[in-house]
Amino acid sequence: MKTNDYNKIPLIIADYLGEESLKLKCDGLIINSKLYSTYNDVTFSVYEISSIIKSIKDSKKKVLLNVNRIIPENEIEKFESIIKGLINQVDYLIYSDLSVLKIVDKRDYDKLIYDSKTLICNKEELSIFPTKAFLSQSLSFNEIKDFCSVDKNFCLDVFGYIEMMYSRRPLLSLVVPRGKVRTNTLYSLKEETRDEYYNIYETKRLRNNYGTFVYSGSCYVLLKELKDIFGNIDFIRISSMFLGNVAEKVVSVYYKYLKDLENGALDNYKEEYYYEKLKSILENNHVSITRGFLDQESVLLKEATND
Repeated sequence: MKTNDYNKIPLIIADYLGEESLKLKCDGLIINSKLYSTYNDVTFSVYEISSIIKSIKDSKKKVLLNVNRIIPENEIEKFESIIKGLINQVDYLIYSDLSVLKIVDKRDYDKLIYDSKTLICNKEELSIFPTKAFLSQSLSFNEIKDFCSVDKNFCLDVFGYIEMMYSRRPLLSLVVPRGKVRTNTLYSLKEETRDEYYNIYETKRLRNNYGTFVYSGSCYVLLKELKDIFGNIDFIRISSMFLGNVAEKVVSVYYKYLKDLENGALDNYKEEYYYEKLKSILENNHVSITRGFLDQESVLLKEATND
């Protein structure tokens, strides 16, 4: 296993929600495309993106463009034209559709970050993937640590709602009587056999229904464990989706935590303090914390919670 390099601090990236995001203590801002991302909160049109890119660059932050939709065949030509026009304006492009590898010149592969969702679940997948990649959110922490033995860094989601399921079908509209639900509206869903509530959201942008997303009902928080994988992470992503203006406080906690870790000033007391600070921020916004799969074993959902 590689030795963690505390002089190499991961870059913090967060969603661009408007001009107020330029003040965040982060290294890069993610512009979520209205047409081509699956981000179900503040998104931007192609016409808005160019001016936003300039604002982010002026604030001395890296620019990341999120286009992580799977693109239908009838949209590929238009998608290719837009990507080729923007690839040289941004520092990184977050994608999920492998057609991007055909569209982008191989010389620009170092600008690509694969948004794996439930993929990239083992070291072999990461080692052969031709670009940077986010690990799956469906991993236990022991499984994440195992990636540190690969001579390739990774990107990691550390905060936000986890995408539990996605269907390209408009599921809410299909099962709920007509007129009883609205698209682009967050609802809570409870399964008959479980006690937990989950966030469910049916997306419609312009004339297109992009499908139905089911998210965790609580926020995924990975913080204290970062010290064990610190030297192997290129980016940590903080998602503020459905959380309004909570992003500023959350990003600040991660920034201070990483700075203390980098400077050797992080002890058990401070570590617990930062975690409780995040918990307090969420509770004040009526949101609870989930550990996701961090304390569980097996990617294949045959998990057994550790005693």
